Amino acid sequence: MISLSRLNYYGNDKKTFNECQSLINEYNYNTLRISSALAFAFLSAYTVVSILLVQDTRETISCCIFDFCLGLICLITFCRKEFSIKHSSALIYMGFTILLAYGIAATIPFPTSRAVSFPLLLVLIPVLFVSKAITMTSYITVMSIIFVFVIRDFKTSQYFIMECFNALTFSLISIFVHFFIQQMKIKSFVTRKQNELLIQKYELSQHLLETASSIDSLSHLLNRGTFLSAAKKIIKNFEEGFAALCILDMDHFKELNDSYGHQAGDKAIQTLGKIITYELKITLNLPKLLHPSSGDKINFSKNLAGRLGGDEFMLLITSVKDKKELEKILSKLLEEINATQIKKDVRLEASIGYATFRKKTDFDAVYKKADIALYKAKENGRNRFWGR
Repeated sequence: MISLSRLNYYGNDKKTFNECQSLINEYNYNTLRISSALAFAFLSAYTVVSILLVQDTRETISCCIFDFCLGLICLITFCRKEFSIKHSSALIYMGFTILLAYGIAATIPFPTSRAVSFPLLLVLIPVLFVSKAITMTSYITVMSIIFVFVIRDFKTSQYFIMECFNALTFSLISIFVHFFIQQMKIKSFVTRKQNELLIQKYELSQHLLETASSIDSLSHLLNRGTFLSAAKKIIKNFEEGFAALCILDMDHFKELNDSYGHQAGDKAIQTLGKIITYELKITLNLPKLLHPSSGDKINFSKNLAGRLGGDEFMLLITSVKDKKELEKILSKLLEEINATQIKKDVRLEASIGYATFRKKTDFDAVYKKADIALYKAKENGRNRFWGR
């Protein structure tokens, strides 16, 4: 047996139903747009015919009022999408009420005829929209009672009994049909949500795999292959401006390893990676960096950094305007490196060689200039930067 709570959510628990709420609102909105436009078009045409051919002023005024109300709902759904999606349930019940009221009004002038519009709308409209089962059931019941109450003074006793029977029959049909059709829709929404979750998990796993294969595990900067590939692409397509390719080499790294072990060396690399990331404001979009689409424009204002191997790092600084600004960044970088203590009385030191360029150029040529500059920095006493 399905509990009352699960019955309200078409056999699902509240959590599952709420997880599908965004899909339900979107579905209701799209259905409301189409159905309100069609209903408005039909009533507009009927109103025009009523004005031209029917002499009953009250019927004409009635049609105009219902048509105007539907027109407002139609206008809201087409002009205020976000509002309509958020308040789709309220708009649905408003539209439902207008149409059912029209169905009631349409049968009043015919005391010896059965109502046609009301019972058809009573079955059709609940089938189109997803709401909570108990809410929709209560609404159908209330509208059926109102229908019976209103027509009792306008129908003959024979037709009134028939209308009561029809109202009961069509209400029950509407409730059961609504429940089973919406139950199938909710199942499709749940399946869609599950598929979306699987896709998200797959994309996340792909991203993690790309990250694992592109990031150096110690420094958490780009590894050699990824950095060189990205740097070549940027330098080859560089627009006019100012940028620099820098090679950073830790000073006395071998002595640090020999004296304090590889753990100390690993800690030095990890710490240097953090300093570089912070000082150069490194932010990575790996999917776009590794697999740019044809429409992706290269962002030349983003700095890159990678570990080439051992104690050697490479920086591509494109966020500066001139040499003065570049050397200010490198000076601050060395200052932070020198302020880092790995062991007691052991501080990090590094030499940096850089080569600047102002337009797209050959990567190997810039690399060679930066490498020569690095040796100049080493020859001139280490723990400094050198370049032109």
